[in-house]
Amino acid sequence: MSRILVRCRNVCIGDILFASSVAEKLKQDRGNCEVHFDINYLQPLELLSCNPFIDKVFFNECEGIYDEIYELIPDGYTLNPYESTPSQLQRLCNIESFDDTFKIFSNTTLDYSMSRSMSELVNIDAWESDVIKVGYQVDWDRKSFLFTEEEYNLALGGEDGSGYGTGHRNVFDIINCLEISPRIMLFALGLDEKVSDRYPAINSTSKFTFTTSLI
Repeated sequence: MSRILVRCRNVCIGDILFASSVAEKLKQDRGNCEVHFDINYLQPLELLSCNPFIDKVFFNECEGIYDEIYELIPDGYTLNPYESTPSQLQRLCNIESFDDTFKIFSNTTLDYSMSRSMSELVNIDAWESDVIKVGYQVDWDRKSFLFTEEEYNLALGGEDGSGYGTGHRNVFDIINCLEISPRIMLFALGLDEKVSDRYPAINSTSKFTFTTSLI
């Protein structure tokens, strides 16, 4: 049985999730093989471990000798912003039948627990039966920009990241309006902007798995 390593050292968290599509494609193309992932962020580790096409996931290390090793993304390579990321990452792993799709596999035990918890909260009258659940990104404030029409058009056409609005929406007012409603349950999702996504907190990987099951 051949062993294949997909090393994700030059990609961000979202791109690692896109890269998980590589595993199924490799098994379709190579047949009987093991696919291991070496990733540079802890957060998606459990999500990748839930993927039935990925045999092992490591954080900044790997195990043994491999028949094939693919680097994502190779030095000097830049992803094309006008083409889907999954298809580009699949091609970097020499996959001929590449496509734009990727799948996230959640923790099924956590899925069940989340569903039962929400039902039980209604049963014990802690929640209304018609409560509206709203998730928002914890660091939404720094990523939520106000645009003039001119700035918006510039942002759409810009390739260098320029054109963002000069101000931020008042996110606090938006969240506060939702929070005071008894029919809305707010869930803060993601990482606080004060915490680096590279900080190796002992609960790093559980946050992303929790968020996936909640969604």
